[in-house]
Amino acid sequence: MKSEELISAIEKGETKFKNIEFNVLCIIRLHYMIELNSLEFENCTFRSVTIANIKSHRSELNFHACTFHDKVLIRNCHIKKLQFSFIKKLKEIEIRNGSFDTITISSHDIPINGNITIDSLIKNDLYCSNLFLETGNLNLFYNRNKDHELDLKTFFFDSKIDRINFQSYKFGSISNFENLKINDSFFMNCNFEKITFPNTDFGKTTSFENCNFNSEAKFLKCKNLEKTHLKISKCTFAESAHFNESEFNHLEISHTSFEKKVSFDSINVNSIKLNQVTFAHGAYFDEMKINKVLDKSYLKDKSKILEWKRTLGAIKQELQKAENKIDFNRFKAYELEAHYQELDWKWKSGFIDKSILYSTKISTGYGNS
Repeated sequence: MKSEELISAIEKGETKFKNIEFNVLCIIRLHYMIELNSLEFENCTFRSVTIANIKSHRSELNFHACTFHDKVLIRNCHIKKLQFSFIKKLKEIEIRNGSFDTITISSHDIPINGNITIDSLIKNDLYCSNLFLETGNLNLFYNRNKDHELDLKTFFFDSKIDRINFQSYKFGSISNFENLKINDSFFMNCNFEKITFPNTDFGKTTSFENCNFNSEAKFLKCKNLEKTHLKISKCTFAESAHFNESEFNHLEISHTSFEKKVSFDSINVNSIKLNQVTFAHGAYFDEMKINKVLDKSYLKDKSKILEWKRTLGAIKQELQKAENKIDFNRFKAYELEAHYQELDWKWKSGFIDKSILYSTKISTGYGNS
């Protein structure tokens, strides 16, 4: 079916199209959309799609179980709802310079490959749950509109996404990333309200840079001890934060402020780095497990000894504030061992301090015996 044939059918009152193959779909300034509640395509195949300059705040545009061989461009559209569900095949979706009450994108168990970019105002709900983006990027940007006080809810649960790139996005009252599996992700200049990442697999690398967490943040039971490098840099956590029972290959937090209590209880990491981190109301590290410290491999790389000493010292200080004497003594010993390895036996630089530490190590195990 050609675009002209489709428009003619819409003019005659048809709103549902099923099992049709479109070479090119192009709808621009379709005034009939103003009078339509919905326009639906089911099990249709498209070469390319361009829908632009449509303004109808009660209309819905739905694509269900469709195949897209080329680019889908939704530009400068202001409608109630845009939905892509059970996507069969994808190359690229761009949603730009528009406004929507709700956007839904899902493929369920169908793996799709391509890029999805959303750069539009979303007023109420964004659903990217049950999305299986095997390869490609999910890009989320935000056209700020100061005239709208939005209560946006975002949902990404039960999805598998290759790469996430969220920049300058203002999340609303609820953001749920439960059971999300990612290969790589980057969050920059984002504002979060209440956000949860329970049982999330952050893949190889996940970075939060210059983000504000304005309400409670939960990174609970996130599991990928083998691969995940989680980096949090230049961020502010205004309310409580929880990383309990999570597992990361490497956790790195730098130039970040936790203004309320933060908990790392029962966290399991291979390595960790804390650099210029402020714990304004204390941090809990009870039963924390750092595998490179336990097997003493943290002492092998001399170039990182100072980093380890500072990190272990910061954890030790918070354990002391929390009056956790057992773990405090344990991390005190780890810190002193790092300091011992940092020193040399030269008379003018480290001989005396290292001799004292050596005696303490032999006699008391740095105070642990």
